[in-house]
Amino acid sequence: MRVCANIHKLRDCIEQLQEVDFHEGLNMEFSVKSIQFHEAFFAYKKNKFILYNLSSSVIFRAKNAIIGPSGKGKSTLVDILMKNYPLSKGECLINDTYKLQDISIDSWLKNICVIYQETYFFNDSIRNNLLLGRSDILDDRIMQLCDMVMIGDTIRKLPNGLDELVGERGINFSGGQRQRLALVRALVRNKDIMIMDEATSALDSDLQSKIQSCIDELYKNKTLIVISHQLSTIENAQNNIIL
Repeated sequence: MRVCANIHKLRDCIEQLQEVDFHEGLNMEFSVKSIQFHEAFFAYKKNKFILYNLSSSVIFRAKNAIIGPSGKGKSTLVDILMKNYPLSKGECLINDTYKLQDISIDSWLKNICVIYQETYFFNDSIRNNLLLGRSDILDDRIMQLCDMVMIGDTIRKLPNGLDELVGERGINFSGGQRQRLALVRALVRNKDIMIMDEATSALDSDLQSKIQSCIDELYKNKTLIVISHQLSTIENAQNNIIL
């Protein structure tokens, strides 16, 4: 029954995405070295702009913080970077040359991943939820990353370890535990660019600070983009994108 439910969920997702050609557009044969917004606007409804005249850059191999009050488009900017929405006006240039809108979704997503405040989990094992079909990651590496985000000991104490069921939408774990599992899921992918959109909001400030320090160290030679209302999470950012 659990397998059937997961198949139905995947089928629903596939049917919704049938009209999207993930391979349409430029196939990236280059690494990302810069992302620049130039006079960028975005509106969900005509002339009601969430993003207004944004001209700012994401610095390569640095920690970038997206800063602004609620309702100013921080998460919208993340959706644009993930190619969920195109800009209404203006440009997002990659390496000062290529328009993000012209790059195929498939090749772009090979470079970038995002961790949202809430992440979907299948009613399957911890391992399968973290790997999502990958077979090249050993359990030792999974647990190393789990220890980094301080959920390794919790998993070791479970009767079935990494084979323990997460439950539909992760119901068998607390909000903070789900967020840490979502972090591991992203870290396993080891993308050049990682976005954290309030990804540790369910954790207390001390734990949040410790985990963020570990991620900062792991990503010191990659590009990290962070949204958080916790000052300790963004205070050491080398670049601020202010909305």
